[in-house]
Amino acid sequence: MIAKRKPTGYIATCQCGEIVGAMHLLRTLPREHINIFELWIANGCNFTPRFDKTWSARVVACKCIQPTEDDP
Repeated sequence: MIAKRKPTGYIATCQCGEIVGAMHLLRTLPREHINIFELWIANGCNFTPRFDKTWSARVVACKCIQPTEDDP
């Protein structure tokens, strides 16, 4: 049997496919975890757990077209 591993962090992927956020659980205050997840969810991002002790992510700006105030 393989023991389940706990995530060490998460990356956020935008709808355009770009990695727009990353959070290392040991380097982020626990009370901030929920705020970051809420922001990612509100922006329509998918988040994926990372399980390695050392991982990296290249975070870039979103390439989505931003709605204007006139858009519904």
